[in-house]
Amino acid sequence: GMRWVDNMVIPLKAEHPTDAHEWINFVYQPEIAAAITEWVWYESPVDDEVIREIIRQDAKEFDDPALVALADDTTVWPDDTTLSNTHVYKNLDAEEEEAWHDLFDPVIQG
Repeated sequence: GMRWVDNMVIPLKAEHPTDAHEWINFVYQPEIAAAITEWVWYESPVDDEVIREIIRQDAKEFDDPALVALADDTTVWPDDTTLSNTHVYKNLDAEEEEAWHDLFDPVIQG
């Protein structure tokens, strides 16, 4: 499979970039990041050991076997075996990067 990534970005001409920074800072707090991971079952960008420990604590507090499973799920927290069966997106060379920007910059920058 392909190893995917998700991004939070602030558009170049964002009307409220400070609000966007505040939001990013908020969701990167370990307790908030863990709650998001518990909801979506996606790997967190925050230190995985910290997030997994919070999830384990929540599993005990709420007696929730699904959270126990989440803390060790290799589709959420890929181990070396899982990672060996994945690949990352292609890195673009300079020419490909320029072609990409020519196509998408007008769309994403309005």
